[in-house]
Amino acid sequence: MTQNADFPKNYIEGHQNWVEGLSESESSLYQHLGREGQTPTVMVIACCDSRKMVPDMFNAGPGEFFVLRNIANLVPPQGHDNGMAAAVEFGVNAFKVQHIIVMGHASCGGVAASASHFEAGDASEGSQTLTWLSALKPAYEASKVIAETEDADFSTTFEKQAVKMSLDNLSGYAPVEAAIKEGRLSLHGFWFDIETARLHLLDTASDQFNPL
Repeated sequence: MTQNADFPKNYIEGHQNWVEGLSESESSLYQHLGREGQTPTVMVIACCDSRKMVPDMFNAGPGEFFVLRNIANLVPPQGHDNGMAAAVEFGVNAFKVQHIIVMGHASCGGVAASASHFEAGDASEGSQTLTWLSALKPAYEASKVIAETEDADFSTTFEKQAVKMSLDNLSGYAPVEAAIKEGRLSLHGFWFDIETARLHLLDTASDQFNPL
């Protein structure tokens, strides 16, 4: 078994400093959450990328956001991934979240890896990563057309199209579809520009991502 001594000491000290620095109200909040449980109103499907500090970028506190991370913030079609389906079902039916966000970001390594894979035409057998990313093929094809006809940056276009595709797939999940019909759930697309630390929200009317 790996010993604690192998874990970076600066992070252990960082945790100790964090605990000691909690205010009285923050400590009370954690005590309440530990005893009473959580009631998040927002679910976020985000990338594993270490540069995205969710839910900090919304200035949200503990217990407010139910966060699911995966490579390339991908939502495959219903029936393709039991883990995704279970998490969505739990968020919608158990927590009764009112909003689900799919959040893409600039310089996404997963999106870039999938593009390279599609361009090379390599087989994905044996690679769990490429098998997972293969679900991005529709967004990749749409991005190629947009980049060519609108003279747009392909990488950014692909990242944003991936969010739109995932939202479309998400809307087809049975719990999501039912909750939307009941008027208790809405879906949102965001793209995060890392260099400016600015979120861009997908406007459904214009089909464009606009900075907040």
